[in-house]
Amino acid sequence: MRARSRDTILCGVGRARFGVFCILPRARRNPMRLNVILPAAALVLAAIAAPALAQSPGAATAITVHLKPRPHYVRPFEPFRIVGNVYYVGTYDLAVYLITTPQGHMLINTGINDSAPVIKENVEKVSFEFSAIKLLLATHGHWDHVGAFSEIKRMTGAKMLMHEDDAGMLESGGSEDYRYPQGRGVVYEPVKVDRRLREGDTVRLGDMELTVLHHPGHTLGSTSFSFTVRDAGRDYNVLLANMASINPGVTVGGMPGFTDITAAYTSTLARQKQMRPDIWLASHAAQFNMHAKHKPGDPYDPSRFIDPDGYSAKVAHYGKLFRERAHARGPGVPSVRRPPHRALEVRTAIRAWPRGGRRSPSLREPRPRNEHSAGTLQGATGSDAARTPSGAKRQRHRHRRAQIITPRRARSKRVHDRSPSPSRAPRDRHPRRPGGPPPTR
Repeated sequence: MRARSRDTILCGVGRARFGVFCILPRARRNPMRLNVILPAAALVLAAIAAPALAQSPGAATAITVHLKPRPHYVRPFEPFRIVGNVYYVGTYDLAVYLITTPQGHMLINTGINDSAPVIKENVEKVSFEFSAIKLLLATHGHWDHVGAFSEIKRMTGAKMLMHEDDAGMLESGGSEDYRYPQGRGVVYEPVKVDRRLREGDTVRLGDMELTVLHHPGHTLGSTSFSFTVRDAGRDYNVLLANMASINPGVTVGGMPGFTDITAAYTSTLARQKQMRPDIWLASHAAQFNMHAKHKPGDPYDPSRFIDPDGYSAKVAHYGKLFRERAHARGPGVPSVRRPPHRALEVRTAIRAWPRGGRRSPSLREPRPRNEHSAGTLQGATGSDAARTPSGAKRQRHRHRRAQIITPRRARSKRVHDRSPSPSRAPRDRHPRRPGGPPPTR
């Protein structure tokens, strides 16, 4: 029984070794058993140790945290042309953008971990080769936007570009996240960053040139991209914005892994407010109201996405949310404060509870008072009250209520001239001895 209970707490290699050493002492009694037991023990050890080593946290590609995506994250959506050489190739809500040039293509964002086949199919649906993708970029390092970069990089051989403040998150598989100072765990397959971007950098491929805009807040390295697209003789100022949204659990007054988060959000909102793009896009389709602007099967029309007023309204919306969160939750301040009167009610209820454990009438519903009980409470005192039904008990409760509602300071200054309890006569502190004289007071 002792060996069995000990065996249940072991796992992997340790459990196999313990099992082998439990068998060997029995085999020593009969040496003929060694020819059978030792090979069997070796097979058991190899079978148990192999999965344990394969699932070791030290493995570079082992995902230790499996997140469940929302339904609209994996819902398919028909790819379409937005404006010029910019295409939407993502899912229903997770935006993935393809920017094409004769010298190769750029892919911005990917969606969750298993999105590579879907993106490849969508790229081919808009008549482009998936293998022609040369550059990979991302708006930020959260798993729902970069989860498939590792697989796509292996499939295409493209270079990975990421802002330097989110490069650590990407290379750690999402473990380096300011929301988790001790580490979140590997959420997606890590990706090696080939070029680290900074504010004002330029990304060029063919005739396309993207300007890097550092908009921190949502993550340390949240990035927007500004570029110009020429279509049908007209130039469109396009902004792929990483909006200043606030994740659940984030305290905008300060986080251990992001101490200047308040200044970061303030700066990002101020900078985005000053921008006035012709066409604006975002990391989520819902953020720029894509489904109201385009339905599957609609003909190509870039004018549907010209929405500078909608962009300004969305920036103002996130600014309002930020101010509300900053006002409600400063550093160390709980999100919901208990009203002061609730605490007073609790103290009053505790003080009103009698020492004997019985509930005071002051906490009960008022009883209908008849003539008899009214006379008892109003006019009867002393022995008269004791002769009435329950008169003494009610009189005692009356004294307790007087003690309960008396303020602490006033009660400490009161003269101790309380009348004795009507239920019994006052006790003589110096009782007379039998047959002796009364004691001197």
